[in-house]
Amino acid sequence: MDLEAYHEPVMAVAAGRVEKVGFDERSGVYVVLDHGQGITTSYAHLQYALVKIDQLINEGQPIKFQEIQARVESHTYIFPCA
Repeated sequence: MDLEAYHEPVMAVAAGRVEKVGFDERSGVYVVLDHGQGITTSYAHLQYALVKIDQLINEGQPIKFQEIQARVESHTYIFPCA
């Protein structure tokens, strides 16, 4: 799923535990949530994370913040993985 959000917090789609918070050239700032039973979601292309590794997250809790950077379109990819 590819979602656009400008100056908006990105909310967790389901409760879980923060498995990873990081940065890479392709994804920018990213967060991976582990929802149990082998299901994870990955949130990428954001300005900064509001969560830390091993933090427990509730459904709908803000996990990242997205801002528009100069001449760069900001958006979020959410990848459910089983």
